[in-house]
Amino acid sequence: TNSVIFLKEALSENPAFEPAYTALIRLYKQYEQPRVALEYASNGLQHFDPNANYCLEVASLVNELYQPDSAAFWYRKAIERDPSLWSAHLEIARYF
Repeated sequence: TNSVIFLKEALSENPAFEPAYTALIRLYKQYEQPRVALEYASNGLQHFDPNANYCLEVASLVNELYQPDSAAFWYRKAIERDPSLWSAHLEIARYF
């Protein structure tokens, strides 16, 4: 789609543009291509220190890929960055 093209173009201009990575992760999850989404998540982590919402996005993605240990790691990272993220607390509680 055009949105993917524009987001990739934005990343070519600024490889540390976190909102573009987040949008691509969400789009590829919607396209039911979680492995491609994971590639973008990993690429983003090479360019910036993730904020709480990005950590939550990565956690949700790896959870969808049946990687519960990785998901727990990223939910914890999200909580470290923003202790008020109730959804991350809920997912950690489900894990244990």
